[in-house]
Amino acid sequence: MLMQEEQEPSSKVAKPRIRMNPTLSGFIAAACNAVATIAFVMLVPGLDREYGMVLFGVVPLVVGFSSALLLGPKEGASWKKCLLASMWSLLFVGVGILIFALEGIICLVMALPIVVPMLVMGAYGGWRVLGVVKRRHDRGISVALAVLAIPLLLNREASIDRPVVRHVETTSMVIHAAPEVVWKYVCSIRKLPKANELLFRAGFAHPTDIELMEPKLGGKRVCRLSTGDMPEQVDAWQPSQRLGFRVLDTPPSMEETGLYGPIQTAHLTGYFLCERGEFNLERLPNGDTRLSGTSWYANRIAPDFYWHLWTDSIVEAVHVRVMNEIRNRAEKDTTESHIATGL
Repeated sequence: MLMQEEQEPSSKVAKPRIRMNPTLSGFIAAACNAVATIAFVMLVPGLDREYGMVLFGVVPLVVGFSSALLLGPKEGASWKKCLLASMWSLLFVGVGILIFALEGIICLVMALPIVVPMLVMGAYGGWRVLGVVKRRHDRGISVALAVLAIPLLLNREASIDRPVVRHVETTSMVIHAAPEVVWKYVCSIRKLPKANELLFRAGFAHPTDIELMEPKLGGKRVCRLSTGDMPEQVDAWQPSQRLGFRVLDTPPSMEETGLYGPIQTAHLTGYFLCERGEFNLERLPNGDTRLSGTSWYANRIAPDFYWHLWTDSIVEAVHVRVMNEIRNRAEKDTTESHIATGL
């Protein structure tokens, strides 16, 4: 009798696991994250109008966090790869913002010093979570919760009456001319030369013409900026000593440029407000004049500790532009007067 040998059950052959190149996986994760972020910014009401800690703090934090979690394979990923994925995400988000004309080039560059540290912090947090949470399902929930926190925090931020922060900026210089000569150009200085300063060439508002219509207390004065007219009313009038004026309306703070030319964004009006300006003239012992210019302005963009560094620099540049031209014209008049009188 033939004995039939029992056949051992064949063991299941495991399918080979496809492993994606880590660099490519990080690139894909960053691209997906960027698309989701751009869509989120466009769909969440108010995110493109509330220039506060949610936009400049929470959003980059979430982008960095989600980049790390979307990148990591089941066994985790290195900190370097997580950081690289977050940086790719930031680049893609920036390009998307420009493509959809949500912001201009200059404003994106200005935001980098505050956005990048928050992005790195988010990436680090995501990397640490990645080392603990192994299941993709759980990582997806973590990303979803982080993203959903944005509209909640945005709504909370919008409900708080954020205080307007006020600043004072003063600039002084010595002019080799008598206060009576300087005073003439302090009141009105027509047709300023074309601006060559880097800030103004980048599009920030700067004076092109200043005219005093009524030389008296309460008189009208207008400072014509590159972005529009800024009407003023004289509230301090001491000839050859002091000129003060209240700003009645502030034109757009800059001409923003996108990929397709000039664009209009919410922060250009109503977020930077000029409130008052003043010139003081001091006669020095040698007959020269110490001219001091002071501006009072308000800023509504948060965090103020960062953005006022930019606004102070811009206001200072405006002071220097105007006062340099006052000095040039006053000293030229003085020189011509000395030549005419033979002094």
